[in-house]
Amino acid sequence: MPPEEAVEIVAQVAEALDHAHRQGIIHRDIKPNNILLTRDGRPLLADFGLVKSIQDDRRLTANGVLLGTPDYVAPEQAQGAKVDGRADIYALGVVLFEVLTGQHPYANETPISVIIKHISEPMPRPSEVNSAISPTLDKIVAKATAKDPAERYQRAGDMARDLRAVLASGATARPSVPTSVTAELPSVEFPPFIAGPPIIHPRQFFGRERELKRLFNLWKRIPLQNAAIIGPRRSGKTSLLLYLKSITTTPPSHLRVGQRTDWLPEPERYRWVLVDFQDARMSNREELLGYLLGNLNLSPAGPGPAPCDLDHFMDVVSRGLHTPTIILLDEIGVALERCPELDTAFWESLRSLATNYVGGNLGFVLAAHESPGLLAHHSNVGSPFFNIFGYTATLGPLTEREARELIASSPIPFPPADVDWILSHSGRWPMLLQILCRERLIALEEGETDDVWREDGLRQMAPFRDLLA
Repeated sequence: MPPEEAVEIVAQVAEALDHAHRQGIIHRDIKPNNILLTRDGRPLLADFGLVKSIQDDRRLTANGVLLGTPDYVAPEQAQGAKVDGRADIYALGVVLFEVLTGQHPYANETPISVIIKHISEPMPRPSEVNSAISPTLDKIVAKATAKDPAERYQRAGDMARDLRAVLASGATARPSVPTSVTAELPSVEFPPFIAGPPIIHPRQFFGRERELKRLFNLWKRIPLQNAAIIGPRRSGKTSLLLYLKSITTTPPSHLRVGQRTDWLPEPERYRWVLVDFQDARMSNREELLGYLLGNLNLSPAGPGPAPCDLDHFMDVVSRGLHTPTIILLDEIGVALERCPELDTAFWESLRSLATNYVGGNLGFVLAAHESPGLLAHHSNVGSPFFNIFGYTATLGPLTEREARELIASSPIPFPPADVDWILSHSGRWPMLLQILCRERLIALEEGETDDVWREDGLRQMAPFRDLLA
């Protein structure tokens, strides 16, 4: 594995930790064996068996037994002191040392000796083991593994940002990471077709090329412009938001051959924040504003959510937002229907912020089943916020070429007659294509030679046939 991929993996794990910490969760057992790699190289953080709420005051030892793995334990965790997300950051710093050098910083020691060294002995620099490791990576490891939590990264997202800056500059180690380390990261496999949940990984997203071209063109220059993504339920709005958020910074090795990533100039400068209004916590104004500040790395409160009021939010963002930022508002109709705290004053403040105070560096994308004007009218919210969406992407079926590309992704090719049948009966809607392709693939894998899979597919499609109306 090239060092760039190793750093990318740790950066993605740091981002996953940052999300967990913002939800008030500490993992407590970060180590290579708990980082699973999918077949296409995406890391998944596993084994939350020692998970703990940040608000839980219990210590991380019980009856004299250490909770966690000695090789990766933070000093305060080893001593049974109260911990927060910075203990996870320490452990991830040790993992980073290991994937860069091929060995643990305190190798060939007994568990108790390792714990003592975590508490009292300075962390060696990766370059002491491999002289080709860059000084920048030395500094990142040193900051992540500082003995005093106050001297570490205060947020896992900050560590991820520094790692991505290293990737952008090319300042990584030259030699490949030893296979003895990467072999410890088990592989898991995504299903070829996904029907139901949104598409999370960009490799599995197909189509919407026309919409993507126009959306990204809104954000190539300052001021950033605002967009609405409109479509019926199950048309793929959330999947498109997730794709917008991740495609420009996903390594090409994690994508399909020829899948485009060069949508934006200097994509590493852009920040993306996804707000899912189906999450009940987002209905509370202070929680939502704290979530936004945290994801913009503008909250001084350290790991975890940091609620704030509207005035404070406006002041902090006005002073601190200096890079292009896109806030993705999913299921905004839910916010207007069920969240009385998100009133006209709230939406007017967001509009004012984007228009007048951040130098054009803030843009919004909303996703809903009807246009912004109709949303505001039906919810009796008269805010001018809903007048700033100058581009609307209306989602319909995929083009025939896009639909055929999705079908062709099957690990077992489908007979041409089946391809035509799937195109006809799905109406080329992504959700229905996924269902029918899944059923056909299962039949092929099981050696079935009849057409019963078609009946099964139509039955599975039944709850979503309104897309074909």
